Amino acid sequence: MYMRSNISRPRLALKALLFCLSLPALAQSGPTTVRRDVHHDLSPALREMIRHSPPPSLERRPVEPMKLIPLPPGLVRFQEDPVIQTVTVLSLRPRLRSPRVLKA
Repeated sequence: MYMRSNISRPRLALKALLFCLSLPALAQSGPTTVRRDVHHDLSPALREMIRHSPPPSLERRPVEPMKLIPLPPGLVRFQEDPVIQTVTVLSLRPRLRSPRVLKA
């Protein structure tokens, strides 16, 4: 048979709630450290950065050679893909135009 406990449900719920709320306090160890901000950096607005940036350079620069990863013995390097697209073809589909609003 079941024995009836002397603890009522609200008391049990209160004890469970207090136990759950006390768990974070048990997890903290050592003193709490509070640090203050020393300095806040503030960068200029992006529009100002663009105005003061140097113009883009259109001169061609040499490209750094591609560095290949050495393969373990027994593996063969793949051949270069012969179907790489090198030319851009103009699109033949018509351009979409924005709808015109007719004034009555």
